[in-house]
Order: sequence, then C-alpha cells, then structure tokens
Amino acid sequence: MLSKRMARHAKRAQEELADLEQRHKASTEQLLVAYRDVLTVLKDHVVDERADRTGQGSLGDALAVKRIREVVETGGGFDAQLAEIEALAAYRGGNWTPLEERFFRPDRPTMFKLARTLTFVPTSRDRSVLDALQHALAHQHLTRELISDTIVASDGAGR
Repeated sequence: MLSKRMARHAKRAQEELADLEQRHKASTEQLLVAYRDVLTVLKDHVVDERADRTGQGSLGDALAVKRIREVVETGGGFDAQLAEIEALAAYRGGNWTPLEERFFRPDRPTMFKLARTLTFVPTSRDRSVLDALQHALAHQHLTRELISDTIVASDGAGR
C-alpha cells in the first residue's frame, strides 16, 4: 500500500510538472523575444562601435543601455522577468521532485510514525541515509522550509 501511495504521489507531481510546463510556455516565448531584442541591440552597438573606433564609445554605450532598458521594461520589467526566469529554471530538465512535497504533506505524520516503528539496517558501511533519517526524525516538529544541517546527538533522555 505504501509503495502504491508513493508512486501515486510521484505520478501526480509529474502531471503537475507537465501542467506547469504548458502554462510557462507563453512566458518562455515572451522571455525569448525580449532576450533576442536585447542581443540585437547589443550586436548593433558592437557593430557601430567597431565602425566608429573613436575610443570613447560612451554615448553609444549609453544609447545601447537605454534601448536595452526599454526592451526589458516593455517585457514587464527587470524584477518580473527575473522572477519568471527563476520560476522556469526551477523545473527545467523535467525536475518534478520539488513538486512532490505538496502531495506528501498529508502523509507526513504517518511516514514519521512508520520511520520510528521500523528498524532500519544499512546494507553497507555507508550510514548517510540512516543519519539523514535520524536528523529528519529529530527535527520533525519543525515546519519551516529548511532545517539546520548540523546533527545534534541525543542519548534518548534529552541530553
């Protein structure tokens, strides 16, 4: 039952990724157009600068920066475009694992109860997975996004 439930959560996260990719397609196209315009302005500026060769270039640089700023502002502004890029980059390459958390959240208490009930034995000398599990169990009461990466050892009596 547990395996089926985990597989269902993973499948739901993959479906969510497909939906996000479909919704982000328009944003991607808009960002590509804006970036193309920025590159065009920069390319024209470099060609003009080579033809000019006055060595100053400050007026040409200022005009290029002004044109680039206009292109970015037309596309929604720096902050909006950077936010869109971050949102698109979060799931690039088919990375659906960040989407799983939402589906696993209702099962969180059950998973911790199961982890405390079962006895896990490492199959090799590497105990990193068991150490990570112990760390998660020690911090299960925390609800923030990130927990400290230091492991605090306890003797079971709270010391």
